Amino acid sequence: MRDSGRTIRIQEEGHDAGYALVSVLFLVTILSILSALILKVQLFRHEAASKSVDEVKAVYAANNGIEDALALPALPEYGDSTFASDFPDSSLATVTVFQWGLFEGAVSKGRSNHCTQTRSGLIASLLSVNDSSAFVLGNLEHGLVFSGGSEIVGNIVVGPRGVSTGSLRDEITPSKIPVQGRIRETTVSTSLFGTALIDREVSLTKAYLSGRRRTRMAQDYSGKTLDMTGYLLLNDVSDSIREIFSTGDLSLGGSIMKRGPPLNIVVTGHVRFLPGTSLIGPIAIYSNDSISVPPQIRLINCILSSPKSIDLQRGASVTAQVFSPVIRCSTNATANYPSLLVSVSLSDTGGVVQSINLESGSQIDGAVILHGGVGITKDKAVVDLEPGSLVTGEVYTDCYLTMDGKVNGLVRAFDLYFYSSPTTYLGWLRNGVIDRELLPHGFLRPLGISAYEKGAVITWM
Repeated sequence: MRDSGRTIRIQEEGHDAGYALVSVLFLVTILSILSALILKVQLFRHEAASKSVDEVKAVYAANNGIEDALALPALPEYGDSTFASDFPDSSLATVTVFQWGLFEGAVSKGRSNHCTQTRSGLIASLLSVNDSSAFVLGNLEHGLVFSGGSEIVGNIVVGPRGVSTGSLRDEITPSKIPVQGRIRETTVSTSLFGTALIDREVSLTKAYLSGRRRTRMAQDYSGKTLDMTGYLLLNDVSDSIREIFSTGDLSLGGSIMKRGPPLNIVVTGHVRFLPGTSLIGPIAIYSNDSISVPPQIRLINCILSSPKSIDLQRGASVTAQVFSPVIRCSTNATANYPSLLVSVSLSDTGGVVQSINLESGSQIDGAVILHGGVGITKDKAVVDLEPGSLVTGEVYTDCYLTMDGKVNGLVRAFDLYFYSSPTTYLGWLRNGVIDRELLPHGFLRPLGISAYEKGAVITWM
């Protein structure tokens, strides 16, 4: 029995030892797993921190690329221009610049290791020291005549015939000259605004509309060209598509957002925007027919060009550059900053009628420009600001201006004009108001309008 008891006792001790070994192995396994998890977490944190640093570096590189674009002396003459910038922290930026209407577009891709960040914007010009005057009358043969409720807040420049008041039927006659500022008379004719960049945009638009640009684009760009007719769903347009050519009429639907390079849509017929259509980014639409913009769509940082006419319908709201000989903004239509309405002749024949008409209740935040075409007479090129219309920014015309609305900013016009049967009045400000002091601080204008060139980013895309 002793032997049996000893045997039993030895078996019990062996069982305890086996259990302890399993426990130790289990504990070692748990500790190993925990150690591996801790190391993995630490590695993940290190990689995350490194990636975060690279992302920040890439953002700074992209922003610095935009700054380098601002420092370039001029816009590329044709197509895109691309350059690279290296920075001391080993990051770099690849920057593409291109003319975008009367602005410069810049797309900067910053890179640090494997992180990439993109920054896109439109570059505009600062006001110059010559822009202190609220109003400049370019025609030295006429003086400036105030009537009705007209008023100018700011300095003015006129010809040697000076400033006076006048009487009109059904209008009050001001008791004194309503100018809150200095009046300077000059005998020297000066340029009202620069037109070189406008002429470049006109040439580019004509090339698109005539089809001449298509061959050049195939040589200049690596992007793809899409041919189509009828209907285009913008959601299906990939980033690789740089140009879309449509024969006949084209209906646009869906939405698209681009940061650059630009997308150009060339239509030989009429363009129709379906309700809810949204185009955001550098997207240009060139149509050989008239363009009508309804209120149910979004256009942001786009270009519209037509050799016939462009109409912003009642209640429409866009942020766009509009190029056409005839532009009409219906009641309660809005063009948000930094929009441009530019009346230019897009025809190769002279004598085209040009006009920009802002109906009562319309509001333009940006610039209104009429540049008379070849062979045009002054009375066939008129900017008409109806009573109740508002421009916050600038109005330029080397032809006539009918000024019955209000401009919070600057006006440069060859001459003032309106017709009241049986008389044509030149140099008369009937009921218009110009207030230079209400021009927003930091306002930026199109490139090339004045002696100043690139100044700052006017809007980010």
